[in-house]
Amino acid sequence: MTKRSQARGQSVFNKTWSMAIWAVSALVVMGVAGGLVFGFFGVKLRPFVPQNIVFVTNTLDHNEGQILFLHISPAKPNLTLINFDANLTVDVLGGFGEYPLRSVYPLLKSDQRPPIFIRSAMGQAMGLIVDEVWVIDEIPQLESPDQVKFFLSEVAIGKGSGRVGLSNRAWLGWLGSNTQVSDINILGASQSEDVEKAKAFFDYPSSTTRCAIAVINTTSIPGLGRKLSTIMEQSDLWVVRIDDADQDFPNSKVVLRPDADCLQTSKSVSHLLPSEESIQEDQGLSQEYRADVVVFLGEDLE
Repeated sequence: MTKRSQARGQSVFNKTWSMAIWAVSALVVMGVAGGLVFGFFGVKLRPFVPQNIVFVTNTLDHNEGQILFLHISPAKPNLTLINFDANLTVDVLGGFGEYPLRSVYPLLKSDQRPPIFIRSAMGQAMGLIVDEVWVIDEIPQLESPDQVKFFLSEVAIGKGSGRVGLSNRAWLGWLGSNTQVSDINILGASQSEDVEKAKAFFDYPSSTTRCAIAVINTTSIPGLGRKLSTIMEQSDLWVVRIDDADQDFPNSKVVLRPDADCLQTSKSVSHLLPSEESIQEDQGLSQEYRADVVVFLGEDLE
């Protein structure tokens, strides 16, 4: 092979290699840009309603201090962070008995319980409706509003974010940058009375429609209806009836009056239930129990 042929071959190789590098770089840039666009629209498309997020880790070692509960009111925006004592003893849904709060997520995860069940169990253990459970690498100590804003920004850029999705990270980033320090409240919870005090800081929007809720306990667990209705009331929901019924409901369900503007209330209530969300419209049952939303507690709660 002549030197000219070798030079020509080397030139072709260099051009091919340069094109490959350019193509990979372009894909990376497109991926990042696409992710940012997806994240932006993820923020825009999220329901603009108050939400409760719990941050947990997969391991017991990182849950020793506290579990983070974040109440988000995006309309203002307003944030209330509750640092739950991780060693608080709670009753775990599913017949597991009593465990420290820090053990609930790892326990249910190892038992291969689905996310909906875990969300319900965390809500019942903490005494508040939980809309989502997000897994992060480590639970930080957050004692000031500035630390909360920094934590949100760190999760938003992917540091220690565990399995928090891109759109959720973008949403947290938006909250962190748009929430004033004066609109961030931080509380501690080492007993159930502390949760009741924290409710005063929650910012639920006033609504012209006040949805009446009936809670019907069909299980053999006495007081279950009262327990879950208390959690609903602490989330600013209006429970007008608590009753027991001798009916067979393998799975809990939520019944909505067809002409009631109470779909968001029904969704919030369903987050306390461990089965797949099953919101049904039924005029007859709504009239029977004289409520806009009827919650039937079934065997899946035993």
